Amino acid sequence: VYSEPSYSSQTQQFVPNGSNWQVFGTQNGFYNIGKNQWIPGEYAVYPSEYFNGVGYVNYVPGYSVKLYDDPRNSPYDSLINLIHSTKIQIFQKAIIGGETWYNIKHAAILDESFEKGLLGPDSGNWWIKGKYVSFAPIYGPANGWGQISYVPGYGVRVYQSPDTNKPTNQYLKHGTKWKIFGYQEGYFQVGKNQWVPAPYIGARRVGLN
Repeated sequence: VYSEPSYSSQTQQFVPNGSNWQVFGTQNGFYNIGKNQWIPGEYAVYPSEYFNGVGYVNYVPGYSVKLYDDPRNSPYDSLINLIHSTKIQIFQKAIIGGETWYNIKHAAILDESFEKGLLGPDSGNWWIKGKYVSFAPIYGPANGWGQISYVPGYGVRVYQSPDTNKPTNQYLKHGTKWKIFGYQEGYFQVGKNQWVPAPYIGARRVGLN
């Protein structure tokens, strides 16, 4: 352990191999783990904990957030942005300088141009600020275009209102696109007295033309 972020400030204290420490900041390639306690970054596994979950980018509809190669040097962002409401798979969580970060190995791209792809290989290493992550699906804004996502060859029933007790005889086929006019109680409006359950209309693509 070093008293300053410098190899010239070595102390008589040692950090046991395999031990876990909270990181309060970084400087000159060192991790700050307490008052006047610094350890070289080259001997430490990234300060994070295992976190397996699905989240959604929660930013500004129509805009995107930056991903970072390494939150310790957050000004040096990657060339990758994720648009609001993109679904992401999270594998790690880290708290650096009091700010929460999540590690993403891949993310489903819901933009039309990338609808069948994934964001890079599983070996990728991107981080997103925790303040831009929601763990509940984001359905908005309530206008734009949506695409039916169901079972190929089948369709999703349309309802007269956001009430499952008022179905119509109309079905929207898988893969078809529809204009979205509103959102209410888990349903998207695709026309007058025509509502479709949000999970079946590619809701997270709404707003992308």
